[in-house]
Amino acid sequence: RDPEGLGHTYDGIAEIYHNQGDYPKAMECLHKALELAEQNGNRGTVCRATGNMGIIYYQMGEYDKAIECYQRTAVLAREMGDAETTVAAIGNIGLIYEERSEFAKSMEYARQYLTLARQLGNLQMESYATCNIGAIYFEMDDYVNALPCFERYHQISRQMADKQGLILANDNLGTMYLN
Repeated sequence: RDPEGLGHTYDGIAEIYHNQGDYPKAMECLHKALELAEQNGNRGTVCRATGNMGIIYYQMGEYDKAIECYQRTAVLAREMGDAETTVAAIGNIGLIYEERSEFAKSMEYARQYLTLARQLGNLQMESYATCNIGAIYFEMDDYVNALPCFERYHQISRQMADKQGLILANDNLGTMYLN
C-alpha cells in the first residue's frame, strides 16, 4: 500500500468533485488526503489539501473556516520555502475580508500581498494585488485612490499581454468613469 500515492489520488478526486460542484464529496476526499499526508509527514500535500479546502469553504460561504485554512496554508508554505503559495494564501485571506466588507483587514492583507508579490518579482501576482487594492478602495467609494490602482492593473496586464486581465482592467476603468 502506498499512502502517499493514495493521498494524491484523493486530492485528484477531490478536484474532480470540486469542478462538478459537489463540495461535500470534494471535502470528504480532501479530509482523507489531509489525514494521510499528516500521518506520513508529507507537508506539501498537507499544504495543498488545506489550501484547496480553503477554496471550497470560501465558495460555500464558510469564511471563518476558509480563513483558518488559508492561514495554515500560509504558515506551512512559508516553512517549506514556497513563497508563491504563501503570497497566494495571504491574498485569498484579503479577498475574504473584502467579501465580508471588513475593508481595513482586507486592505492590510492586500498590501501584504502586493509587497510580497513585488519582492518575488511576480508580475502576475502584483497585478492581482493591485486590482484587489483598487477594488477595496472602490467598495469604500474612494474613487480617487481606486483609479490609479486600476490604471496600474491595466498597464501590467498590457505589459504581460494578459487578455483576461485587460478585459477586467477595462471593465474596472469603465465602471470607475461611470461613477
